Amino acid sequence: MLMLLPFLIRQHKVWRKCKMRIFTVAQMDDNSIQMKKDLQMFLYHLRLNAEVEVVEMFENDISAFTYEKTLVM
Repeated sequence: MLMLLPFLIRQHKVWRKCKMRIFTVAQMDDNSIQMKKDLQMFLYHLRLNAEVEVVEMFENDISAFTYEKTLVM
């Protein structure tokens, strides 16, 4: 569902030339290269043209970031 919304928005002439970027968060010990390839393959199967970025963070930073964003919401 989250992938569908940007696709539908890009169908409008105002947003047509915008590029879609997908960000995913990985831990430092995860295989970020394989994660990026898997996500690119998933997007290929959905026939979505998007740029994939993997953000690597330490586990403690991810937990702190998630906690902070939860408090803001």
